[in-house]
Amino acid sequence: MRYTLQEAAPVAEPRGIAVETHGEYTATPERLDRHWGLIEGPALTIHLDTGNSYLSGNDPHAWLETIVGRATHPPTKDISHEEAARYRAKFRGTLGCACGEGVIAWERIVSTLATADHDVVHFVECASLEAATKSYAYLSELIGAHAP
Repeated sequence: MRYTLQEAAPVAEPRGIAVETHGEYTATPERLDRHWGLIEGPALTIHLDTGNSYLSGNDPHAWLETIVGRATHPPTKDISHEEAARYRAKFRGTLGCACGEGVIAWERIVSTLATADHDVVHFVECASLEAATKSYAYLSELIGAHAP
């Protein structure tokens, strides 16, 4: 992984492209820290998936507060209470309900990301178009309330 990042970062950085970390690299704070230490430079950013973080047994709210300065484009994924009870600490992946209908405290997530000293691009990750549409409406209102 170090070699891949060392090759990608110098190409990405002058073009303003972020190299994101996701999947197994963001499953736990320890893995993310280990991955983050492989190279230095502004091109390497964090793609903290709120849903996967929660399903991995972590607290995405507390974790985000420690990495907000490096988070650039988090998937906004919520996990239903039923899926959380069934899959927490057992599964990561494409689950999800409309944001605001699950276990993630979006007010806290959005207000934390609003403190970042850089642009943050949110994108919705849901199991259905209906859930994505609801999420977009819900998050647009929250993000608008925290806009400078």
